[in-house]
Amino acid sequence: MMKGMNINIYRNIQLKTTVTACAVFLLFFTFQNVAMAWADTLAEDKNFNWPDFDRSAPLKREFTVVKHYNLVIREFSPPVVIEQLTTPIILDKVLYPEQTIRNHISAMRAGDYDWWLSSMDKIAREAVQAADEKNNFVEKRKEQWTAIMEGSVATMERWIETGRYLIITVRLHSTNNKNIPSEGIEIPLVLDVREGTWLITSKLRTDDPVYQNFNHPDFKEKGEVVIKRTIK
Repeated sequence: MMKGMNINIYRNIQLKTTVTACAVFLLFFTFQNVAMAWADTLAEDKNFNWPDFDRSAPLKREFTVVKHYNLVIREFSPPVVIEQLTTPIILDKVLYPEQTIRNHISAMRAGDYDWWLSSMDKIAREAVQAADEKNNFVEKRKEQWTAIMEGSVATMERWIETGRYLIITVRLHSTNNKNIPSEGIEIPLVLDVREGTWLITSKLRTDDPVYQNFNHPDFKEKGEVVIKRTIK
């Protein structure tokens, strides 16, 4: 179904601290092991004395790398209200990615941790569960779901194709939940066909520039976004 997609995604959402905390369910701890390895490397460097060889005077140079990301963005028109499920849609019956989104959001509203995990692929599921158990965070996560979901309406807003991945954005709206700003919160959820069905995945890096800027206004006004990043 996803064959032939040549796309990526962008995201740059400004949220309040409390909102960011409540949306922590999106963090899949993908780079935890990388950070630990980097810290170990730094520790080793401190104990190493580099040889003092003669070197030339520094020559300042620079090079420019240009990357193009082709996107396909569709909008749900009108946005689709995510109705609450009373029981999970079992994976064998999931035919469409929107069903996985409905499973995911319904599990959060129900405070059902196992149901929520079942909407993810194996890598994301095991990473989240291991981190939550290590940090004794399962109950805290449920409290965050209650805080952000209470009195809110969830709608599917955008359908964004990127390579083999699909991003569906979910917007939370509320007129009385203080954790949700008046314009709502739009959250991108990355899906992929895994284990024979559509599942939420952490495979698409969350530091990907397209993912980070998926809702950039220039996409509507100019059809493209240009980002310059300088490494010094």
